[in-house]
Amino acid sequence: GVSSAASDVYKRQTPLILKSDSEPAMLAVRNALSGYLGGEVTPENPPVGESVSNGAAEEAEKTIRKIMQVYKCQLDEKFGSIDANASVLQWLARWAAMAYNRYQQGNDGRTAYQRQTGRLCRHEVIPFGEKVLWRLSKKSGERKDAMDSKCREGIWLGHARSSTEAVIG
Repeated sequence: GVSSAASDVYKRQTPLILKSDSEPAMLAVRNALSGYLGGEVTPENPPVGESVSNGAAEEAEKTIRKIMQVYKCQLDEKFGSIDANASVLQWLARWAAMAYNRYQQGNDGRTAYQRQTGRLCRHEVIPFGEKVLWRLSKKSGERKDAMDSKCREGIWLGHARSSTEAVIG
C-alpha cells in the first residue's frame, strides 16, 4: 500500500515531487504520503482545467489501462469470466503498472526502471495469472528429506518491488 511505497521513497533519501490533479482521491493519497514522510512531499498541481500539463502521466495511465485489459482478457480465457470485484484484479493493476515501468522503453530508449536504477530490469517474467510450482524455504536447522519436494501450486502475480522475489498467490 501507500506505506510500502512511501518507505521505498524514504529509503532513497531523494526529494519527492508528487504531481497530481485535484481529484479528492489523489489529494487524499498525496496528504497521506506527506503525513507518512513528515511533510517531505512537494505537491505540484497542474493549472485548473489544464489536463495537457499532465500529458505524460495521463498517457501512461491510458497505456496501463490497456495493459490491464489485455491481462484481464488472458485471465478470462484461462479461468472463465473474472468478477469485477475479484482481489486478483488488484494484483493485476499492480503488475500492469510495474511491467510498464520496468519494460516499456521511452523516447530515449530507456525504461523508467532503467532511468531510476541505472540498469535494465532482468527479472524473470512469467505470464500474469499463470499456474506455477513454488517451493517452501527450508527452515533453519531442518533436515532435508530427499523425497519431499515441498512444492506447492500457486498463481504468479508479479514481482516484489524491491527484490527479485516473485509474488505467488
